[in-house]
Amino acid sequence: KVNRSISFVNLNGTHTNMIEGTWRGLKIRIQPRYRGIELIEKYLLEFIWRRKHENNLWQGLLDALLEIVSRIFNHIDDPKDFQVLSRVSKEWKQVLDHHSFWEYLT
Repeated sequence: KVNRSISFVNLNGTHTNMIEGTWRGLKIRIQPRYRGIELIEKYLLEFIWRRKHENNLWQGLLDALLEIVSRIFNHIDDPKDFQVLSRVSKEWKQVLDHHSFWEYLT
């Protein structure tokens, strides 16, 4: 329970309502039976990621996948492999810049 008599707004500008609202938003996404300590970190990371990319989840997912693939290709010695990755990522960026995801599928 929050003691509102101490302070409603923290020195750094954080409101208790904002903190409670964020916590409530997270709790809504997690079913009570799956709120165990062993899974909470995964739920928190997903919640943070979704908040960060809430305006465009698809672009956020593609950016994350390209980041993973680029890290893998950075450990390959053959420059041709990295050139392929660069070409593919540029092509995906062009597709995303000019079409919506659904237009691309049809």
